[in-house]
Amino acid sequence: MAYMFRDQFGLRPTSSRAAIPDNDLARLMYYLNCVFTAIEYNDQDVQRYRDYRNWSLLSGAEQRMVLVLALALSPDEFDGKVFFHSDQLCGDSGNKGPCRIR
Repeated sequence: MAYMFRDQFGLRPTSSRAAIPDNDLARLMYYLNCVFTAIEYNDQDVQRYRDYRNWSLLSGAEQRMVLVLALALSPDEFDGKVFFHSDQLCGDSGNKGPCRIR
């Protein structure tokens, strides 16, 4: 997921490459990582749920919490508020879907 930050000169891309494990839980955790980055929520209480590279280390209760967070933080909640779809802003990269404008 790509993000754009607006500064005094305009917008600048801040996306980076990511290798997401081929696992549904890892994908949800990657999504949460993107959301928490976009809304600048960096508290330690969610770090475990956004560490998608270590998805297999989560307990059953932690896996359920990932699902609860992903449902509560649905893309529908952020579309047009935090994430804005724009081919013009995001360029031609396949990974640059919704962009963040701040």
